[in-house]
Amino acid sequence: LYVHGAYPYLLARPRLAGPDGSLHHNSHGQLSGHTDWDCVESVERILPQLQSNLEAAIQSSMQVTNDENEDKKSKTPQVIRRITVVTGRGFYTYCPGPPAPFLRVEYYNPKLRWKVKLMLEQGLDVPRSYHPDPIQYQATLTPPLMQDDLVDMTEPLSFHCYEAHIPYTMQFFKDWNLA
Repeated sequence: LYVHGAYPYLLARPRLAGPDGSLHHNSHGQLSGHTDWDCVESVERILPQLQSNLEAAIQSSMQVTNDENEDKKSKTPQVIRRITVVTGRGFYTYCPGPPAPFLRVEYYNPKLRWKVKLMLEQGLDVPRSYHPDPIQYQATLTPPLMQDDLVDMTEPLSFHCYEAHIPYTMQFFKDWNLA
């Protein structure tokens, strides 16, 4: 049986944004210059940059030297097919917030699902404006952030990944309601 157009995927959402939408949803993210991770349109604007940064991170981690000529690096194929936004609700924990946008990261090779997951969990080096606004999501943080902490946050944008443990054949059956 061959199925065309079905690719393995995982879902991701920034750690700071939490598994569901912010209970304090407001436009502060837009005023502060941060991406509003509770707004689908806001997340869709940064998808091309996120995809290219994720692809670059995976490619750099997969550099393999050619046995015959150690100076030349072999070209690795593209890993990420595309990233889209889907709206959903985290169901692994009780999340009182509204449904929220998740990144659906599709990739070509199902054997690379742990590599994709690891890169997202380790974080992507993206502009600070792509990070969730800490003030908007402060209710989910412990302890509360001080103003000095907000200025000094220079970590990569790291994500919680969902459905990475499900084999892509099962994802296909689940997505199309097949038994």
